[in-house]
Amino acid sequence: MKVNVYDDVREKLVAKGIPREEIAFIHEAGTEAKKAELFAKVRSGKVRILLGSTPKLGAGTNIQDRLIETSGGN
Repeated sequence: MKVNVYDDVREKLVAKGIPREEIAFIHEAGTEAKKAELFAKVRSGKVRILLGSTPKLGAGTNIQDRLIETSGGN
C-alpha cells in the first residue's frame, strides 16, 4: 500500500480539529498566479497551514506580513 504523506498529515490535522479548507499544499498551486493567490490566503488567515517540499516551496520562505510571538518571550 502506497502512503501519501501530504494526505496523511492533512487527515491527522483535521482529526485534531483544523478545518480542511485551512490546510493547503504548495503543489496544489500549479502556476505563479495560483501560488500568489495561495500566499494571499495565508496572509489573510484563510489558510492556516501551508505544507510543501523545499523544491516546490523553497527553503525559509517567508509568506506572512505579520507575526505574533506566542512562545512567552519578553
